[in-house]
Amino acid sequence: MGFIISSWAIITAACIVASIAYFTSILYEERRFYRDNDLPQAPGHHWLFGHLKLTEETLHALLMASHYQTTVTKIALKYNMPGVLYLYLWPAGRGQSIVTNQTSRNSSQSPIITRSAQ
Repeated sequence: MGFIISSWAIITAACIVASIAYFTSILYEERRFYRDNDLPQAPGHHWLFGHLKLTEETLHALLMASHYQTTVTKIALKYNMPGVLYLYLWPAGRGQSIVTNQTSRNSSQSPIITRSAQ
């Protein structure tokens, strides 16, 4: 009986270590993408939560029933960000590219978007 319990303990410990290693590797890859590409980001980036804290603070400054678009526009205006900024929301979600002015929207580099806009 003691052998079965210790086997389960070892398996549980191995699963926990593997989960932490997997989470850490994803965290590193996500952080490296935004750091290496030198993308315009809003200040207030947390090493673990990304821009989730900034988004939460901005949402609390607005009405709680505000739309998410109002929140990201408020962040862009508050920090005087360029026409495109990136919000890093991992682990809650993928990073987002936020376009805040029409000039940036019209100067797309994607051939698919360029073709469909003509």
